[in-house]
Amino acid sequence: MIRTLVLKELRESLPIVAAAAFAIASGFCLNFLLSAVVSTSPVVEIPFLNGFWAWVLLIGYSVAVGVGLKQTAWEDSKGTYRYLLFRPIDRRTTFQLKIAVGMLLVVGFVAAYIIFYALWSAWPGRFAAPFYWSMTIGAWQVWFVLPLIYSAAFLSGIRRARWFGSRLGPLIGAMFVSLILVYQPWPWIAAAVSLALTALYASTAIDVAQRRDY
Repeated sequence: MIRTLVLKELRESLPIVAAAAFAIASGFCLNFLLSAVVSTSPVVEIPFLNGFWAWVLLIGYSVAVGVGLKQTAWEDSKGTYRYLLFRPIDRRTTFQLKIAVGMLLVVGFVAAYIIFYALWSAWPGRFAAPFYWSMTIGAWQVWFVLPLIYSAAFLSGIRRARWFGSRLGPLIGAMFVSLILVYQPWPWIAAAVSLALTALYASTAIDVAQRRDY
């Protein structure tokens, strides 16, 4: 039963990740074509210090919010909870599995994106600038707050409230806090605060899911 639920969550969330991967691949292809047409020399910019963290933020936030709402609000609109919660498995376990799969999918995908870009940047002749792994800290700092965004999106999706009222309150609050964490100069603080708030949001989401009348 657990394996079936995990496969279900992966199958339904992978299209969002696939769309993000397609957008990333399209950006790389466009950059390659423009570089080939404009100049044959290496790109004159500094990798990871050229605003790459903003792309990580855009892609990461989009995937985190998309997966979080897909697992909750989308299923609610399709009426699948009536069938999902009728299975011989504890309701808390069901939602813990949903959160675990969704969060691992989000952080795993964005981590792969950062690592791929790092390896691509480190390739000799790719950039007319030195590459150091310490340059990736800004991107990882954005990565640290993605679990917070995902858990807030999950909580907003599972709550019973008006979309134009207080339902998006957890997600809006998490985005505001996350932007503060992204811009502050101590990555370990971003990681610690994000981890604490993620635990709070996730536990609240599971509590709300257990008490809800479906």
